Amino acid sequence: MLTLDVARAIQDQLLKDFGSRSEFSDWFSREEEPKRPVVLKPNPRNIEHDAKIAELEARIERYVWSVYSYLD
Repeated sequence: MLTLDVARAIQDQLLKDFGSRSEFSDWFSREEEPKRPVVLKPNPRNIEHDAKIAELEARIERYVWSVYSYLD
């Protein structure tokens, strides 16, 4: 019950601050922080799939060459 009263007091104080201090709610006068660069990492599943595709393409190529050598 005590934590609920504390939480309510904090909420009331925050609401008062937002109502009385315009820098909390004025988005246009805020200083913009430089955006952090986004680091794109490949999905591990895609890496696994690329390896599997390369393996299957190699098997297909070996099969095709074995069929061509059989036909000659």
